[in-house]
Amino acid sequence: MRYLLRILICSIAILSGCGVFEPPQWKSWRDQFVMKAKPEGAITIAEAIALPADQENEIAIFAQIGDGRGDTFDNKNASFLLSEAPDEAHRGKPGHDPDGCPFCKQKMANAPTVTVGFSDDQGKPILVDARKLFGVAKGDIVVVKGKGSYEESMKLLTINATGLHILRN
Repeated sequence: MRYLLRILICSIAILSGCGVFEPPQWKSWRDQFVMKAKPEGAITIAEAIALPADQENEIAIFAQIGDGRGDTFDNKNASFLLSEAPDEAHRGKPGHDPDGCPFCKQKMANAPTVTVGFSDDQGKPILVDARKLFGVAKGDIVVVKGKGSYEESMKLLTINATGLHILRN
């Protein structure tokens, strides 16, 4: 009898597609944050840092996920690190490895750390890994829209994201 019950349960799981459960809130957050169209006027990280400190407007930053300084993602919330996107001459070039390119490595050594975080309607961090929520990966080229603050003493730009456009790598 137990054997038949196990077969029945396995059969139902196989026939139903045995898909991964995803809470409905995830779709809601994707709908809220993921932008289908690339925002106009995206600037580089260096340009964002050069903006006046009292800048209250939202900015859109064109960048690459990952900065070579440890863990790019926090598996407990929707956040990640950014670095300057490679120049057009470098981006998408077959065989190009930014970690092995002297030009890219020098650029990274002088670059600030950029953290991007996504919050819910109450301002609390979204407690889902950004890779699962948005399908992003290290090396993806993105445009992140949000309000940022720069702490020069730490060379840290923090962005409270309100939008994400994924261009891929």
